[in-house]
Amino acid sequence: MLSTNLWWTLAKAGNSPRVDASPPQLVQWLRQSYPKPSVDENWLQQCYAWVIEEHNLNPATDMDRIKEHVESQLLMSDLTDSMIAGSGLPHNLAGLKKGSLSGPPTLVQIVALTEIGHSAFSLMNVRQTKIDRADLSGLTGGDNEDEAADEGPVPNYPRSMLQFELSDGAIKLNAIEYRKIPQIDLENTPLGFKVCILPTGGSALLKASAQKSLDATKGRDHQTRNRVPRTKKCRSQGLQRGRSRYES
Repeated sequence: MLSTNLWWTLAKAGNSPRVDASPPQLVQWLRQSYPKPSVDENWLQQCYAWVIEEHNLNPATDMDRIKEHVESQLLMSDLTDSMIAGSGLPHNLAGLKKGSLSGPPTLVQIVALTEIGHSAFSLMNVRQTKIDRADLSGLTGGDNEDEAADEGPVPNYPRSMLQFELSDGAIKLNAIEYRKIPQIDLENTPLGFKVCILPTGGSALLKASAQKSLDATKGRDHQTRNRVPRTKKCRSQGLQRGRSRYES
């Protein structure tokens, strides 16, 4: 049984069997669900082949389940691997006026996340407290409940305003939250979390959802926990372009 990451690693190394083209209904469904950026054909072929073999699915009768598994793989993937470069965010981001993004929604991933409504000093204090509590729990084997109770609950990171670095796999965009997005915070949101940018007449909006959790990343820092929620059927919240640099 190949792991989620291993199947694509082997495919890139040329160690996977030749596969036929992905079914047209799958390709069309992905184009409608995630119009920008465009899914890389080679990645989709390899993903489709792995899904039907790994889960023993028949394309003639199990297309809905195939779509579900392919979508899960897409939302757990690095968009650098799964998307065609240049088919998402515009290349001339630095020259665009505020709110001038247009076209269909664009799928992006969070590559950096910072709380800018609180000082770095307060964030570091919370992080150090978390580390100290974890070390203490490891030393005592988690049995010293009285001492843990005396220390009080482990504090959460304060939440006010977030700054993002977003990427469609090729182009990066800096943005600042101007209306709270409740599904995203320093405490639980992993790097790689997928969101959609929804162009509007004003500032762009982010669409994010925590409806489904997927084991994607293990053993990372607080900013890279092991949940990559799906990006569908969710409420739009506010995001505006950041004042800092744009990169491509």
